[in-house]
Amino acid sequence: MTTVAIVNVYLGINMLLIVASLSLRLVTGVSSRSAQPVQFKHLLRFGYALGAAALLLPWLTQQSTSFGYATHSVQVWSASSMHPVTNVSDQSRLAIATAPRFSVPLDDSSQFAFYVLIAGLAMLLLRLALDARGALRILRAGHGLRRHRGLRIVVSQDVLIPFSFWTPGNYFIALPSALLLRPLDMRLALRHEAQHHRQGDTKVVYLCQAVSALFFWNPAAHWLASQLRTLQEFACDEALARSNVHIDSYCDCLVRVAEESVRQHGLVRVGMSNGNSMLLKRRIERLLRRPPKYLHGIVPSLSAAIAVGLLGIVSLATAAPIQDRRITIEIANEIMTKAQSGSSFPYAMNDAVLYQLNLLLGTPDGREHLRASLQRMSQLETTMSLTLALSYLPAELLAVPLVESGFQNSAPRSKAGVGAGVWMFIEPTARRFGLRVDSQVDERLNVESATLAATKMLAELYARYGDWPLAILAYNTGDRKITRGQRAGHRDAWALIREGYDNDPDYLPRVMAAMLVIRNPSLLD
Repeated sequence: MTTVAIVNVYLGINMLLIVASLSLRLVTGVSSRSAQPVQFKHLLRFGYALGAAALLLPWLTQQSTSFGYATHSVQVWSASSMHPVTNVSDQSRLAIATAPRFSVPLDDSSQFAFYVLIAGLAMLLLRLALDARGALRILRAGHGLRRHRGLRIVVSQDVLIPFSFWTPGNYFIALPSALLLRPLDMRLALRHEAQHHRQGDTKVVYLCQAVSALFFWNPAAHWLASQLRTLQEFACDEALARSNVHIDSYCDCLVRVAEESVRQHGLVRVGMSNGNSMLLKRRIERLLRRPPKYLHGIVPSLSAAIAVGLLGIVSLATAAPIQDRRITIEIANEIMTKAQSGSSFPYAMNDAVLYQLNLLLGTPDGREHLRASLQRMSQLETTMSLTLALSYLPAELLAVPLVESGFQNSAPRSKAGVGAGVWMFIEPTARRFGLRVDSQVDERLNVESATLAATKMLAELYARYGDWPLAILAYNTGDRKITRGQRAGHRDAWALIREGYDNDPDYLPRVMAAMLVIRNPSLLD
C-alpha cells in the first residue's frame, strides 16, 4: 500500500471515530433514560462493533476505490511536477488554470503523516512495554496466592487497588495485601477482576491505548476509549449483580477501593476503580436501582447494524480525500508506447513532456480543461481530420488546436498580435495563408477555412525542416527564430528550446502531452 493510501486510511479512521463515538454516546444516553434500558453487556458489544467498524471500514473502502468500486469525493493534487506555468508569453493561448484550486505538498504531507504514525506507534510500544514491565515486576515480586492453568492470582504490598492484566497466554489478577484482612472484599475483588478477563477487557485495553496514541490529536479517539472503559465497568458490575453477590457489600467494597485509588494505575491494567468519583456514583446508583426489566438484546443488535451501515456510508462518502494522480516516467512511457501503436508520428518523452502531462492529467483544472476540450473536439473532429488527411498530414496535429484554443472558436480581440479561431492565427499569418481578415470578414472564425490554412502552414513548415517537432515549434515561435537557432548549430527542437530559441518553452511539450491524451482518452476516466 502506498504512502498516500495509508494517509487516506488514517484520515478515514479519524472521521469514523467521530461518528462512532457520537453514535455510542447517543445509544447509551437513550438507554440510561429509558424505563427498560439495554443491558451493559450488549452496549459494550455495540461499542466494540462501532470501534472495529471505524478501524476496518477505511481499509476496505481503500481497497474498493483501488479497484474502481467507489468514487473520490474530494481530491487534492500537488507535486513538484505540478507547479503553475509562469513563463508563458501569451496566456490567452492556454485556456487552463494550471494552479490547483487548493493544494497541499502531497509528498511532504503524506510522508510527514506517515512518519507521525510510525513515531506514534513507536512511542505507544515503548509506553506499553514500560508499563507491562512495571506490572510484571509487581506480579513477580508479589506472593503467588493461586495458579490455575493460565490464571495467576498474586498478592503484593506494592498494589494499592486490585487490577487485572493480560499477556499472551497468561491472565493475572493482582490484589493488595491489605485485602487479606478483609476476606469478603477480597472475594468480591477477585470476582470483579475475573469478570474483566471473561469480557476480554484486559485484551481490548491494548487496542484502546493504541487508538488513543495513534490518533492522539482526535478527541473522538480518547472519548470512544473512555466510553468503552466506562461500559466495561458497568458490565462487570451488572454481571456480578445478576449473580449471588450481595449488592450492599459490593457497593461498600467499591467505595473502599475508590478511597485507596488516587489515579489511574497503568495503561495495560484494568481495575475496580479508576478514581473517577462521578463514575463511581453512577455505578453505585445503577446497582442500587436495578430496573425491573431490560430491553431485549435484539435492539442493540439492530442498532449496531444500522450504526455500522452509517459508518460504511460515511466511509464511502469520504473515501480517499487525498488522491495522487501523478504520472511517473514509467507510466508515461507506457502511454507513449500505446500511442505509437499504428502511428508513424515521432512521439517524444522527456521531463518537459512529463511535466505537461502531469499538469493536464494530474490537476483538477487540467482534467476539467481536457474533458471540455475533447468534448468540443468531437464536434469538429470529422471535418478537421478529413482536411488533415487530404493534405497527407498526421491526425496527431489535432493536438495543436487543443493546446492553442481548447477547440474554442475564440473571437478576435482588439489587442494586436493576439490570435483568433480554433487555430489561433494572428492577422499577418492568417492573410499569408489565404484567410480574409478585415473589418467585415474574419475567416479565422470559419473552422473549415482556418483548418485548411493551418494545414498549408504546417505542411510548409514540415517541408522546410523535415521534422514534426521542429514544425510544431515553428508554428508557435515563427520560422525566423528557428532559423537563427539552426544557424547557431542547434538542429533538434528540444535543443532549441533549451537554448531559448522559442516564444514558449512549454508549447512543444504541451502539444506532445496533448497528443498522448488524444491517443489515450481512457486516461481521463
